[in-house]
Amino acid sequence: HEEDPYDITKGFFHAHIGWLLFKLLPQPPFDNVGDLKKDRLVMWQHQHVHTIALLIGFALPVLLGAVWNGWIGALGAFLISGVAKVVVIQHCTFFINSACHTLGRRPYSTRCSARDSLLMALLTFGEGYHNYHHEFQHDYRNGVKSWQWDPTKWIIWLLSRIGLTGGLRRAAREAIQAAQAQVRRSRTSQSISGISAAISETITGLGVPQR
Repeated sequence: HEEDPYDITKGFFHAHIGWLLFKLLPQPPFDNVGDLKKDRLVMWQHQHVHTIALLIGFALPVLLGAVWNGWIGALGAFLISGVAKVVVIQHCTFFINSACHTLGRRPYSTRCSARDSLLMALLTFGEGYHNYHHEFQHDYRNGVKSWQWDPTKWIIWLLSRIGLTGGLRRAAREAIQAAQAQVRRSRTSQSISGISAAISETITGLGVPQR
């Protein structure tokens, strides 16, 4: 957890946005993204990310609003298409580090706090299936089942059909089923242990000698 900047064990607020407001650790190294560093377009975006964000996120909506309805349109565009949009999108993104480690189920692994939640998936375009993502990080999907809401996986798959993405990796079905079975066995064992403990306490309370 020490290397996790948004460690949920430090509290919901820290995982959600506190880690960003009170950065104490140095920026992580970029030695594991050598392929991206070689991409001139990606590096150009990295160098000018704030300027691009201001122009696309605020200046463009204000300009379009002004053309549509003068200063009233510009103000409305700034407040709704600018400020409100940024606030909603950012908090939905932050939910992945906070709510996705608090709300939902853990069907694939109980070793970490990440959880699967349909509500979070709806708000984060599929990222809400976070337990699966943590257990099978190499899989490009988050919602592994066909009916699960994961627009991101659908877009990535469609892009692969026209050659814009490639090398998509999927976890083996056997590995997924094995992970689910392991979780079920663990929960069954815990339930049996809990029942046994409750029976022992009841017997002790009744004063019945145990053998």
